[in-house]
Amino acid sequence: MASLTSLPPEVLAHILAYESEDVDTLKSCSLTCRELLPISQYYLFSHVDFNILDRMEATLFRSHITHLKLSPRSEILAGYPDTPVAAALSLLRLRGLCFHHVSFSHMSVSAVVQTNLPAFVTVVELSLYKTTHLDQEHLQGLICALPNLSRLLLHAVTLSRHPSGVARHSKQNPPEVPEQDNGPRLTFLRASPCYARDGTTVLVEWLPQTATRDTLRTLELPAGSRNSHAVVNGFGTSVESLKIERLESITKSWDISFIGRYVVLRTLDVGWDLHGPQRWYQLYKMLSYMRSPNLSEVVLRFDVTQDPDSVIDLDGLPASPVDSYLSRAFPRLQHVCIVIKSDASTLPSAKRDRLRKVVKSWMTTLDSLGKLKIEFDYVGKVRTALISKLRCKSEACPYRYRRLRCATSGPTDDW
Repeated sequence: MASLTSLPPEVLAHILAYESEDVDTLKSCSLTCRELLPISQYYLFSHVDFNILDRMEATLFRSHITHLKLSPRSEILAGYPDTPVAAALSLLRLRGLCFHHVSFSHMSVSAVVQTNLPAFVTVVELSLYKTTHLDQEHLQGLICALPNLSRLLLHAVTLSRHPSGVARHSKQNPPEVPEQDNGPRLTFLRASPCYARDGTTVLVEWLPQTATRDTLRTLELPAGSRNSHAVVNGFGTSVESLKIERLESITKSWDISFIGRYVVLRTLDVGWDLHGPQRWYQLYKMLSYMRSPNLSEVVLRFDVTQDPDSVIDLDGLPASPVDSYLSRAFPRLQHVCIVIKSDASTLPSAKRDRLRKVVKSWMTTLDSLGKLKIEFDYVGKVRTALISKLRCKSEACPYRYRRLRCATSGPTDDW
């Protein structure tokens, strides 16, 4: 009789990858059977806090660590920071560093790590989440210190001292910065600036003056972005994949001519408000400005979590102008994927079928050409029958699995 453990390891790894951000599920899978233990540990111990390196039991799982997070909890190592830094440098699979709620003017551990950043030659990803830096030069120096940095994620980065002549909440144009041949060579950037002249805005206005202007391939704007033009206006000529999680953050000022510079774009991922008064106009206007002959994939997302019936009631509306324009203007377009964000607990199969029918009525041309795909993105903790079965089995954990529980309960408490 076929069982879960009869599947190849690479298939099991692919299944658990969908639950890689759910620590409870990974713990349950690690307690289910010995075959799932190493795969679960691979994801459980891949992202850990910096203070884990000071624990004796962490030596068994250092080969799994790919990302280290420095947070206020890391300050317990302030008395002897050189030892955990040396341990971090010895991690063979380390690929990313995350500074989380860190103030570089008050936290000594972060300062020691920053001093040793040039030695982290395996790190290619840096995440700054709600960090505070002394000034613009300090922030730029942090980015340039990693020799092989290619991925940068920014959210709510602030400066203690703002650039001279620029007030904290000033809306005037930023000063011109001469182009630099040095600096980071990023291929991926995800930035969420705000209206103020915060550290995120200052940094994304500086990056186009470095080598990143020619090496950037993927650009993402989170839904919480405010001053989004500071990001999209600086790039374009080299970007192949653009993701805008909330189109209203770009089109609020109705100035979307920036998209004309994205001439090598291959993938466009956009989330927009289907219930707005201008249901298709904002999206159609942005597409009409595009000059990307190699565009091959378009992903359109909208949210029906609150009221799916309101979208079903739109049945009978004429076909969307986006449908005919995409079919006509981009001959190399391979498929258009409509992603519907919904709540599985309030969306039975009958409503899903009706939603599919409504979307197909809007995209008749693409549907007839076989280029239309419709997917559902379920919010909340939606579990498959497989994961649910694994969790139920681990809850009735027999005595022979207690050692596995002890092996995984220590380090994962610091997530």
